[in-house]
Amino acid sequence: MANDLLDRVVAAGGCDVAADFAQLIPSMVMAQLLGLPDELIPVCRELTDTSKRRVSAEGGNDAANRSYAIFTELYEQRRQVPADDLLSALLSAEVGGRKLTQHELLGFSWLLLVGGNDTTTNLIANGIELLARFPDQRQLLLDDPSLIPNAVEEMLRYASPSHTLWRRATRDIEVAGGVIPENARVLLLWSSANHDENEFTDPDLFDVRRDASRHLAFGTGTHFCLGAALARLEARIAIEQFLARIPDFEVDGTPERLVSSVFTGWETLPISYERAQP
Repeated sequence: MANDLLDRVVAAGGCDVAADFAQLIPSMVMAQLLGLPDELIPVCRELTDTSKRRVSAEGGNDAANRSYAIFTELYEQRRQVPADDLLSALLSAEVGGRKLTQHELLGFSWLLLVGGNDTTTNLIANGIELLARFPDQRQLLLDDPSLIPNAVEEMLRYASPSHTLWRRATRDIEVAGGVIPENARVLLLWSSANHDENEFTDPDLFDVRRDASRHLAFGTGTHFCLGAALARLEARIAIEQFLARIPDFEVDGTPERLVSSVFTGWETLPISYERAQP
């Protein structure tokens, strides 16, 4: 998938790496896993893009509701003719000895779609932007591609795809001399934690050789990201293939940041390059 997309990018001589590469890989992967027909891939990608642009807790509701209508029809099709995909697997899944309700099926499918598309898109685009901004670090990866998996962890730390999420305190807890009361809504700032100087030496330094394994970009504990392994795999392959095909590139023009209350990424990220591998 990555190389098919890069074939088009290389032939064009330049691209918006967010729209032409980073956004497409995760949506194609999730479509295969879920079993979405080809004509629904751009529709579902637009729904998740709408959701990631939200700036309030209710901002993604319309997109979620539209996805529920799509998945209602798809689940009805799978009930009639099961397939080798996640939708069919969810229909047969049991939790505590019972099948999932229709509401749970629709909610979980939307969660998989958003979680599988938006965060990984941001990870790939953020990573490429960092390699453009820090060419010395890019050269390290070109000289030694075995560093790329470690570089992905540093990308997750340095430019976390989700910068914040909400939680609710289940009990009173003391933090830094203050008390968060039971039932209080708490805004967890992953990006801030991942630049904590008490945890990471020179946290504002992007270093692909750093041990960033304790970053919190995927959350932690009970809420650790279900798709962490898949996101790491997609990002590693995307960065490996991108550098192999386009080793020398730079941001061209003025990229546009994503405005979101939850996500960190790029609406547009134009790049140019003088040489590329066919």
